[in-house]
Amino acid sequence: MNDYSQDIKQQDIKKENICFPIKNFDEFTNGALYLHNLLQHIFNGNIGAPVLEKLQTGAKVLQFGCEAGIWIDEVSTEYPNTEFYAVGFIQREESSENVKFIEFDVHKIQPLPFSDDEFDLVFTRDHNCFFREECFQGYLIELFRVLKPGGYLEVGYQFNHDVIVGPSFTRLNEAWTSWFTANGINNDFILHFEDYLEKTEKADSITHQIGNIPVGDNSCGEFYNDVALYYFKSVKEVMAPFMGMSFKEYDELINEIEKEFKGCGKVNFKQKRVFARKKFFL
Repeated sequence: MNDYSQDIKQQDIKKENICFPIKNFDEFTNGALYLHNLLQHIFNGNIGAPVLEKLQTGAKVLQFGCEAGIWIDEVSTEYPNTEFYAVGFIQREESSENVKFIEFDVHKIQPLPFSDDEFDLVFTRDHNCFFREECFQGYLIELFRVLKPGGYLEVGYQFNHDVIVGPSFTRLNEAWTSWFTANGINNDFILHFEDYLEKTEKADSITHQIGNIPVGDNSCGEFYNDVALYYFKSVKEVMAPFMGMSFKEYDELINEIEKEFKGCGKVNFKQKRVFARKKFFL
C-alpha cells in the first residue's frame, strides 16, 4: 500500500477537531486512500448523483470535509470544465487550476464561506463519525443553503456495523461504538439519515444506492480485509487503553480478527450513498 499523506501540509492541524480514535494523522490519511480505492471499485466511479453530464460541460462542486483531498484530486482531473471547492481543517496546495482548498473547521456549526444557491453538487463521505449529534442537523441545513435549486447533495457512509464475523471482531466493534458514544457521536442520526433529510423539508427527491463490500471471498474482499485491519492497527494507541488492554493483548485480538475474516464465509459490509435533490421552490 502506497503512502498518500506525504503530500499534505500537516502543521497547525487541530487534532481536537478529529473525533476519531487515532493519533497518527499519516495513518488516517493513508487509510482514507485505501478506502477510496475500494469504494471507487464497488460503485464503479466517484460520483453517483445524476450530474455527470453537467460536470462535463461545466458546473460548480463543493466537497464538504476534504481532509486528504483524494476524491477531489481525481474528479477535478476527470471534469476539467467544472470548478471544485473543498472545505476541511487541512490547508492544501491546489492540485490543478480548477480546484480551490479552503481551510475551515467543518466540525463546528458556522456558516459555510459561500453564497446561497452556489453549487450544483455538494459531496461528503464517511464524515458521520466526526459529527456530534448537536451539530449534525444544523449542517444539513447549511449544505442545502449553498446548493442551487435542483442541485444534489450526495452523502456516503458505511452503515451496518452489526455484521457477524466472530467474537473478537464483535468485541472490538462494540468497543469502537462505545468510544464514539463516549465522545458524543451517536450513530442513530446516520442510521436514520434519510429521515433527517426529510425533516429539513429542503429536498423534493431522496434516493439511495447500496454497495456490498465482501469480506475475503475474492480479491475485492481480501483488499477490504487489508483496509479494515490497517484501521484496526492504526487505532491501537487509543483503543487498547480504552478497552483496558495492553498493546500486546490488543495485537493478539487483531490477529484473531484476521483469522475470523479468513474463515467467516460470505459476509458483506454495506456502503450507502444517499442522493437528495434540493427543491426548486422553498
